[in-house]
Amino acid sequence: MNARVDYIMRNPTSFENVSLWYDPDGRYKKEFPEGVETKDKILVWILDNREIYKTMSGVALLDLFKKHLEIIYTFLLGSVKDYLGTDIVMHTDIVTKFHSREGIPLGYFYQGEYRLWEK
Repeated sequence: MNARVDYIMRNPTSFENVSLWYDPDGRYKKEFPEGVETKDKILVWILDNREIYKTMSGVALLDLFKKHLEIIYTFLLGSVKDYLGTDIVMHTDIVTKFHSREGIPLGYFYQGEYRLWEK
């Protein structure tokens, strides 16, 4: 998807490893805590390849998640409209999962809220 390439090219020294896809049938629901619906959502997986999240916790970590997802969202806006012919709204159309470099879930974004992953 163009959004991923544009994001990397415009953030060459600070980009995270981002995967994007659409979940038409909700099959990725099992990747999230109970109550999170992924059907008809754009999924954003963010892997902390630079180990920025490693030294943070609590509110500081949630603030960093927000900063990173908002940057990625700006690149999604144009690409999704070009591809689907419609606009997307971050708090209703996107579900995000934040991972450590090792792939351990750290937090997620759903329905406009950033949450830390429950252990």
